[in-house]
Amino acid sequence: MTFTETHLVLSGMLYADAVPLHTNEEFSRRTHFGGRIVPGPLTSGFAAVRLGMYFGGRAVGLLELTERYKGAVQMGDRVTATWTIAELHPKPRLKGGIVILDGVCTNQKESVVLELRATCIVENLEEQVS
Repeated sequence: MTFTETHLVLSGMLYADAVPLHTNEEFSRRTHFGGRIVPGPLTSGFAAVRLGMYFGGRAVGLLELTERYKGAVQMGDRVTATWTIAELHPKPRLKGGIVILDGVCTNQKESVVLELRATCIVENLEEQVS
């Protein structure tokens, strides 16, 4: 996904974001970022949606999401989210199981901008991981 001005404006309205690093080009140009940056929740939200799509709609509940920001996402950056299964815990009473995944978001330069760990409930677990 390439983050654009539209993403910043819409997320700013949604979150009532008035942080100058996200909204004020003149201010943010004078910081070490050299311009506006994408809000962290927008980047992690993108990654969380990719997580849900990883399971084709069978992820029925996100129990925990841990984020570690490693670098700023600039306007115009193309970010990719990749998830890998770290642990599987079958739970018959849930008709699926608990899955723990590690995620990483990289930009177009292959620099890591976000590391994540997620725990979610997945239905029909055996179908998902086979």
